[in-house]
Amino acid sequence: MKNKTIIHEFDPVIYPVKIWVSISPNLEDLKIRFKEKYSGKELNLDEIGECEAFSYFVKLKETNKNGILISFSSKKYCHAGNITHESTHAAMDIFGHIEEKETGGEAYAYLVGWIAECCEKVKLNKL
Repeated sequence: MKNKTIIHEFDPVIYPVKIWVSISPNLEDLKIRFKEKYSGKELNLDEIGECEAFSYFVKLKETNKNGILISFSSKKYCHAGNITHESTHAAMDIFGHIEEKETGGEAYAYLVGWIAECCEKVKLNKL
């Protein structure tokens, strides 16, 4: 396969989750790469369909790794609007996972910003 999907992992340290960010035009390749590197089983991304970007909560009971997979279908779609949108969804999922109700405070805003920076690093290949 010519362009293999690369998935980058980030650890927010203070939250019990990982953030995985990828730019992948091929959803099937993304599923294969994620299975090989992290989960050992295939993700069920059937409801994703074709879209510019998505965030997806991943709960891996076998490895006890939980986190959010954020993927952009191309660098073209890895722009401020989509990065902000997916970072907000990811932060909401993390706060839901830790059962934190307050999503409008400083901790939430910092988390959204940190996730957006992770996406930006992948976009600019500054890892």
